[in-house]
Amino acid sequence: MRTTKYAAAAAGLALIASTVATATPAIAGQSGRVVLTNTDNGRSVRANIGDTIAVRLTSYRDQGLTYSWGIPQTSEPQALDRTTGTTTPAGGASATFHAAGEGTVTISAVRTCRPDAGRVCPHVVTPWKATATIK
Repeated sequence: MRTTKYAAAAAGLALIASTVATATPAIAGQSGRVVLTNTDNGRSVRANIGDTIAVRLTSYRDQGLTYSWGIPQTSEPQALDRTTGTTTPAGGASATFHAAGEGTVTISAVRTCRPDAGRVCPHVVTPWKATATIK
């Protein structure tokens, strides 16, 4: 009985370890592409020249308020060129960037509030950013 209990615990730990290992996003240089989302705020990634960095930000609604994203921007278009950028009617935003030259670049977006009729938004603008080092 004890062996079965320890075997089950070991199997559970192995499952947790494999989940944690697969939850870590790949470095762009390994696959040529990295995808950043809302949860990657503050993250740093590495990319090689020629790699693609995609940003996909999702909006959310809460009590008659929609929190919407602006199109992600880059601080150094010469090093990280935005090739696509769009917003959705629901408030999401996405952009694709091409690593064109060496440098350290900030990718940023801003989330704002859109109220339904009869609602009032708080005066809060939420920034999102990630840093890409391109070699």
